[in-house]
Amino acid sequence: MMAAVRLYVTLAVVLLATCFHTGHAFWWSRSSCSRVHCRWLSWSSWGSCSYYCSKYNMQKRTRSHTSRSCGGRSCSGPSKQIRICSCGYGQCMTFPESAVRSIPSQCC
Repeated sequence: MMAAVRLYVTLAVVLLATCFHTGHAFWWSRSSCSRVHCRWLSWSSWGSCSYYCSKYNMQKRTRSHTSRSCGGRSCSGPSKQIRICSCGYGQCMTFPESAVRSIPSQCC
């Protein structure tokens, strides 16, 4: 009986030493995890006004985002914008990706 107890204690010590040495955690321990929220990066520059579709001259720009981790918030908002750049009145209109449906689909 004592030999079995010694064997279990020895195995437990070896297992603990191995886990601490290799960095593996036990199921009951919590690994540290810092919450990281998604963050939008800067918009790219507007492209040239040479993108033509139907009666529109268009410009596009995009942006990307960092990844979220450990339960951080997702990014919300558009990742692409399309702008009509020849409105005839010297104005440009900017459309978020969700509003692009009003522009003919072949433009996007």
